Amino acid sequence: MAKYELTAETVSHLGHTLRRIRATTDFGKVKKGDQGGFVQAENNLSQDGEAWIADEAKVFMNAVVSENALISDAATVYGSARVHGAARICGNTRIGEEAEIYRNARICDHAEVGGNAKVYGDVVISQNARISGKAKVTEKARVSGDAQLYHHAWAHGSALVRGHARIHDYAHISQNAQVSGSAEIYGNAAIYGNARVLGTAKIFGHAAIFGDARVSRPIPMTVRSDGETFSLVATPEGPRVIGDYEYLDFGQSREYWTENADGETLRAETLAIIDHFERIAPILGIDKPVAPELGAD
Repeated sequence: MAKYELTAETVSHLGHTLRRIRATTDFGKVKKGDQGGFVQAENNLSQDGEAWIADEAKVFMNAVVSENALISDAATVYGSARVHGAARICGNTRIGEEAEIYRNARICDHAEVGGNAKVYGDVVISQNARISGKAKVTEKARVSGDAQLYHHAWAHGSALVRGHARIHDYAHISQNAQVSGSAEIYGNAAIYGNARVLGTAKIFGHAAIFGDARVSRPIPMTVRSDGETFSLVATPEGPRVIGDYEYLDFGQSREYWTENADGETLRAETLAIIDHFERIAPILGIDKPVAPELGAD
């Protein structure tokens, strides 16, 4: 049995004629006779499950809403987008192109998701955030403000991306990391652990920023001759050298790479990098511990 029908009420939207829907039976929180939003055709909203389009929301072109998803307020879903699972799309959100939203994802306010982006899990995308390209936002990640993820960027775990941050190329943000301000993360860079990247910081290449690192401006980064990236970051415990997935103070760094560098040439080169970092740390003002709350909510 069909759960809804198309009414005679129409609206023209971006050159498409849409028709308001009306429930023909009770399901979920919807009661028989309740009027919903607008669709271009019956294929836009599944007759199965508890999926619904409410208020003045619009679903058109080849977009499909199914399972238990809810589209409400003035949200629009179009193109070949798919919204399913228990996803909630509200506010003035726009979901388009071939984007896919599912599980318990929540997208609200004026956020936009397009391209081939995938958003799923217990994710929240809000305010004026933009997700596009082949970017992914998964698990419990949050994206807000004017933040943008595009290309193949990925935010997952309990990551928080906000402000005017830009995450692109193949960069990814995970665990409890936070990126905010006008920070830009790109290349194959990875931000994770409890790291905080904010301000005008730029992290790129194959750099990995993790632990309790606090980065609020461009940081010293050096690429060793074999391609390994080394970074000098401030933390609540003092400066730390990050390289080869190690997170060490100056003394620990010298000990580690003296014992573990692959060959005398790389050992000498790495120790020279560490010496350079230690010399410039006081010049850059990152030779002392920084406040642990830097970049926190």
